[in-house]
Amino acid sequence: MRSRLDVLDGMRGFAIFLVVLYHETSLTGFRLEWPPWPAAPIVSFQWLAATGFVGVELFFFISGFCLFYPYARHVVEGARIPTLREFAYRRFIKIVPSYVLALTVLAFVNRNDFPNGFELAQAYLAHLFFVHPWWIPTFYSISGPFWTLGVEVQFYVLFPLIAAAFMRSPVLSWLVLSAVAVGYRSYILAAGLGNFTFYDDQLTGVIDLFATGMLGAYLYVRWRHPLERARVVPAVATALAVVAILWGAQLLRALYASNAILPQFGMYLWLMQHRSALALDCLAFALAASFSIGGFRETVANPFLVWLSVISYNLYLWHDGVIVRCREHGFPCALTPEPWKYLHDWEWRFLFGSLAISLAVASAVTYLLERPLLKLRPAWAVQPSSRGPTPADASAAPL
Repeated sequence: MRSRLDVLDGMRGFAIFLVVLYHETSLTGFRLEWPPWPAAPIVSFQWLAATGFVGVELFFFISGFCLFYPYARHVVEGARIPTLREFAYRRFIKIVPSYVLALTVLAFVNRNDFPNGFELAQAYLAHLFFVHPWWIPTFYSISGPFWTLGVEVQFYVLFPLIAAAFMRSPVLSWLVLSAVAVGYRSYILAAGLGNFTFYDDQLTGVIDLFATGMLGAYLYVRWRHPLERARVVPAVATALAVVAILWGAQLLRALYASNAILPQFGMYLWLMQHRSALALDCLAFALAASFSIGGFRETVANPFLVWLSVISYNLYLWHDGVIVRCREHGFPCALTPEPWKYLHDWEWRFLFGSLAISLAVASAVTYLLERPLLKLRPAWAVQPSSRGPTPADASAAPL
């Protein structure tokens, strides 16, 4: 029987799908509309493509859920929790080897983006120690999506303290961290700093997403057994999950519309004001889908999204670099300068060509490096098996 928490794999797969879709469409001009020519489209999902960067919000939520899950089981069921050494090793072996490989390759490939070798070395070292989000020059350097790795690892450093507080009082801890994030974002807006993501995308600005994921893990474990015994729960939970999907779609439509009101900065400002609503929607969907009818859970955790979930970390690390370089070299029609100006079907060929390369690279690194390393844990890092389903390892890709 498949675990109810397989829905988290489906959510992670959908998160990386959103992020890749966002970068593919923003760099090619490809639009999710039909018909694709300039006439008024009959069907348009451009609002989904243009707001795909919120997949990062979903990644942060899932990370908090998965990391706190064994601690929630300890509080509710008395299950064993990882030691600090086990936690640190697991995070290191999952994150660092794949990241250092991508960082080194992309730093070399993008070396001409830096005026000199000294600035390249500075950026590389800042990324290597995951502090690059602290400075504007290094925030988006080497590869734009890497900023999330810095935020994620900074959360890992604080996680043992945050987890200790959550084990004592999960709801109060969630309220405190959410208040910190909302207060910080409110200050940014009041200070007129909301027109650049550097200030908003610090750990303080997104910590409520992690905290809401941690709360979700606690509520799931607390409610799991009584809800599984109630016959009416699957139907009600499925209906609530559908409502959460519709609510999420409406939030993304509103986010997309905000850019028409204030071009370029509208989405940044909207997201700062409504990030808590997105976090609560993630919470509602994750819990409702976990207790939904089997067919709905299998749809969420379908094989394609689960596979994307498996390679999501490395796909997140590599896809932007692949897309940017393919575009710079006019791939897949390098003999035609600036093909997007002359070839009407270039977007389609570019979309599938760059996507195929990204998937191939991510799969190779996942199956040849990441997964073998995860199996080679020292004896002290092997945790005895415990009762109940275990969510898949938290992805550091948020996106």
